[in-house]
Amino acid sequence: MKHFALTLLALSFSTAALAAHHSSYPSSADVSAWQAEQAAIRAADAQLPAARQAEIARDNAAWQAALLQKNQHNAGINH
Repeated sequence: MKHFALTLLALSFSTAALAAHHSSYPSSADVSAWQAEQAAIRAADAQLPAARQAEIARDNAAWQAALLQKNQHNAGINH
């Protein structure tokens, strides 16, 4: 749950930072900040027990599969 909360927090900060820009591309500072956030999350995850790391990996795979399915569905609607 801590990992999920950290991910949501990082996503909200990243989204807020990107929304403040008028350009559709993130600045180098935004990219660097996001990369630092991701590195901190990976470092925290590496300290977790192996069973918890495996659980997080399964959760991430499930989210990625769901997002891919949604994106493919949306692509079908938009074309």
